[in-house]
Amino acid sequence: MRFAKQALLGVGLLALVSLSLTGCGRSVAKVNGDKISRKEYLNRLEKMSVNVNGRRQQAGVMALEGLIQEKLRLQLAEKEGVEPTEAQVKERLDMMKNEGSLKQLKDAGYTDEDIRADATLRQANMNILTKGIKVSEAELQAFYKQNKKMRFTKPEGADVGLIVTNTKQKMDLVRNLLKVKKQAFSSVAMKHADIPELRTSKGDLGFLPRNMELLPQGARPPAEVYRALFQPKLRPGEVSEPVKVDKAWYILKCLDYRQEKVESYRTARSRIKEMVMLRKAQEMYDGQGSKRAVNPMVKYAKYVKTSNVKINIRRYAPIWTGMKKQADQAAASVSSGAARPGAR
Repeated sequence: MRFAKQALLGVGLLALVSLSLTGCGRSVAKVNGDKISRKEYLNRLEKMSVNVNGRRQQAGVMALEGLIQEKLRLQLAEKEGVEPTEAQVKERLDMMKNEGSLKQLKDAGYTDEDIRADATLRQANMNILTKGIKVSEAELQAFYKQNKKMRFTKPEGADVGLIVTNTKQKMDLVRNLLKVKKQAFSSVAMKHADIPELRTSKGDLGFLPRNMELLPQGARPPAEVYRALFQPKLRPGEVSEPVKVDKAWYILKCLDYRQEKVESYRTARSRIKEMVMLRKAQEMYDGQGSKRAVNPMVKYAKYVKTSNVKINIRRYAPIWTGMKKQADQAAASVSSGAARPGAR
């Protein structure tokens, strides 16, 4: 959802900044006894250049813009009478836990307070998008039944490690390090993989389903790789023999193996409810004449125009002008039919 994605722009960075602010008097590191203060760290972090949708932007600008957007979204939800309830936030947190994003946030250093704020913001966006929409239990169960195989079934497959070399001589070295000397796959990949992305990922290729047809045509590994991985099936921790593919050499490791798993209706219900409500919202905003509802992007643009935002850091003053312009452009694109609330 474009509307929701815009609202969450920079959330990861904001969390990092907010975490850094905790205990500003403490040092963040010592180098041979010399302290690096939090003030030095935050000053550097604020001025760092980051890539946002192909556009370079200072982290401080991105963080402040994101914080202002969050306040506006939450205020708009309150104004519209759809402020997230305690029950909704709890349901959102449960959904994040089931889909794995809760663990990812915690691993990234988010506190419980950060995570709750993120869940509240996501729910506020959802409430604005789906204001006035109701769904029945029968609709939810029908959606689950129709989409059980495609949306709610995790296929059988393996988490795969991969090292690719350009020569057989180098692959022989890699094979010896892995199979004879029993060195860690990740460290060997970092040192000897000839594909930069595999060095960066420490050889972690990700998940490959056993049924290759489940992957898009352009994303399928060579057939030789599939045979080495699944015919016969590698056991977790097992390393394949080297495989020649065209002029390159491949060696694989099964990091983990998963059997097909069907998500229960009970576990998936919150996500199903959200999917069905968003589909109904799409139909409502795409309607004709009196049936067409006011798009949330238009509501947000109007709210931005009437908001009083004062930025006290002079070099950041242009942020608010830019945000009003962006909101107007988004509303105009919706009015012309170029963008829709459910568009990705």
